[in-house]
Order: sequence, then structure tokens, then C-alpha cells
Amino acid sequence: MLKKLFIFVFLSTMALGAYAQSHKTGQRHPNLPYFERDRFHFGFSLGGNSTSFKINYDIAEFDSLISIETNGQAGFNIGLVGSMRFNRYFTLRFTPTLAFAQRNVEYSFATEPITKATKIVESTYIQFPLLLKYRSARAGNFAAYIIGGGNFAYDLSSQFDVNNEVIISDQILKVQRANFFAEGGFGVDMFMDYFKFSIELKYSHGVSNIFVDDGSFWAQPITDIRPKMFTISFHFEG
Repeated sequence: MLKKLFIFVFLSTMALGAYAQSHKTGQRHPNLPYFERDRFHFGFSLGGNSTSFKINYDIAEFDSLISIETNGQAGFNIGLVGSMRFNRYFTLRFTPTLAFAQRNVEYSFATEPITKATKIVESTYIQFPLLLKYRSARAGNFAAYIIGGGNFAYDLSSQFDVNNEVIISDQILKVQRANFFAEGGFGVDMFMDYFKFSIELKYSHGVSNIFVDDGSFWAQPITDIRPKMFTISFHFEG
């Protein structure tokens, strides 16, 4: 999934760059020439994500357990965009987002034959990213940028308080609702006739341990869980 995202962003960047240069050649004035004069800009965002967990575990007391791995699944995001420009190159951006994500946590056991069990962890995040954006000078209708900052996320789907005193097969793997992410990424701005279009790839890594140790069978070998997310976003700003 991650490889596909990088390939898609790379090809999109090349296509946008080629379009920007060809469009620049055919016109005397760039699109939205006074866009940078406004200090505030607003818009909306659509995108997709690929999420997983970084899991630390100890199998010393579990003779039959070989490994615990995460199989990340595809999800999607929808949100708003608010930007405050400091100068020509630096912008503070706030993008409250609703993100839907899923991780499949796979337990491998050394039985004959080797068997696997999967626990599905679904999340519906309300995210509040606050990012600093540094953008290059415009080349016609095209500009590249990098971003970095933090993100507070609240998981509406977390079942951290669910009673896990059920049969082992029905037990769930619990995670906390709140988490902080450190984020970084890059993208391209494309100035269209009436709005600015951006395509962006961002990586988010959980800062805090969100694992809930309730003593259940699936939780016993785990010591630490931190979420990871790759996001590709399409921003539209006016």
C-alpha cells in the first residue's frame, strides 16, 4: 500500500509539474496572482490512508506464540482546511479531519500446522493537526512544499472500556481513545483558475503508548502499541 502511495504521488507530481510548465508557456500571467496577498485561506480536504501499529511484545512466557504482526488496511479521510500565512514561504495550517482506519493484528502460533489468529482494531479518528508549512517560490502555477508538526487524535471507535471477560475468541484488543501524533510530509501546490489544488503525502507516528492492558489472553504478551499512518490528501483552497 505504501509503495503504491509513493508511486501515485510521484507520478502526480510529475504530471502537475509538466502541466504547470506548459500552462505557463501559453499565458502571460499566472493563475491567482494575488493569492498570497490574503493572510487567511479556507477549504476542504479529501484523501485516503494506510494505517498500522508498531507493537512491542514479549513471548518468553508464551511457548507457542511466534510473532505478532500488523496488517495495515486502507481507509479514507475528509476534513476542512484553514491556513494562516506568515510570509511568502511560511504558513500555519489547521486541518480538522475525520479519518476511518483499520488494523488487523495477526498472532502466529507454533502449532502443527502453524496457525494464525487475527484481531481487528477499527478506529474513527477526529484529528486536529497543526502543521507548519514551508513552500518554495512559485514556478508559474506550481510550487512544492514540506510540512511538519503535531496532531491530537481522538478515537470514537475505541472499545477501551468494554468488558473482556468473555471466551477467548470473542475478546478484543483494546486501545486508548486519545493519542498524539508527530507528523511530517511533502506535497505540491497547483494554482488553478479559481482555487488552489494541493496533493500531499504525510506520515504520522504515535507519540504515546495507547495499549490497554486488561489481562486478557490477546493482551498478555504485548507491552506497547503505537499507531502509524500514511495519508495521501487532496486539498482545495479558495
